[in-house]
Amino acid sequence: MGVALINEARDYAERLLAETREEIARADAKASILLGAGGVATSIASTALFGGWNPARLKPWGTSVWWIGASLAGCALLCLGSAVYPRTGAVSPRGRQSHQREPRPVHYFVQLAGCEDLATARRAIEAAAIDSVNRAVEQAWSLSKLVMTKYRLTRAALWLYATSAMLMVFARVIGS
Repeated sequence: MGVALINEARDYAERLLAETREEIARADAKASILLGAGGVATSIASTALFGGWNPARLKPWGTSVWWIGASLAGCALLCLGSAVYPRTGAVSPRGRQSHQREPRPVHYFVQLAGCEDLATARRAIEAAAIDSVNRAVEQAWSLSKLVMTKYRLTRAALWLYATSAMLMVFARVIGS
């Protein structure tokens, strides 16, 4: 592979990595907004429950449907919490880099955290600088998978919220 082609591949991979990082920010923002809205809805429902209204006042099937809806809302909150929860990976003992052997190139901060000391970290970064295309590709691939996970969880939460709202309203209106 020629130098020009390597430079073009590196530039493309770095642009793709930058776009992926922007997409992570958008996915986090969407999930955070929905998580906040879910928190407000939960507060309103809690206020109604503690303010005197009780789903037990509904017909038995209405109470069951209402609690199923409330459970789905809780599941939606869990999905959104999972979407915004930081994922940093883990440094396993066998993934640690020792100063006694030639360090592997680091392509991600978790790998850098696995270095035993500053000298090992410096050598690992120097090794990665030689192979900058692989670094950008590895990060873009890893972060793309993360973005897809965040969006899957956010979509699931939206469906759970919608189903929850329909069930709770249906139980309240028809089950009285």
